[in-house]
Amino acid sequence: MSSRPVKNKNNRTDSESLSSTEDIITAESKQLKQLIHDQLLVYTQQRKLDKKTYTELTEIVNEFLNCFIILGYNYTGEPVTLVSCKNQQHADSLGTLVQRFIATSPSPGDFSPPNDPNI
Repeated sequence: MSSRPVKNKNNRTDSESLSSTEDIITAESKQLKQLIHDQLLVYTQQRKLDKKTYTELTEIVNEFLNCFIILGYNYTGEPVTLVSCKNQQHADSLGTLVQRFIATSPSPGDFSPPNDPNI
């Protein structure tokens, strides 16, 4: 008996077929790594923009408020929390205010702007 390589249905030997499959897997692996790298790059750039935006927003609000907490959602639906307090007294004051806010269970109408024409 001769030990000739067996041809498969694509007219390739088993070793040629295995090599071709490995090449495909390697190419897909490289492509996947590149996609992950690209997404991480986009994510880090977005985070830098978000951090810059949050820093700018904090600076603007600091002009009007001594200490504050901002809770909300951005346009993509991600939660946003900004806290600015310069010392422990400010942190305690904000904690007390948040507790009072939660305890009073405000209704949606409580969030409408005041009817003061001077504002």
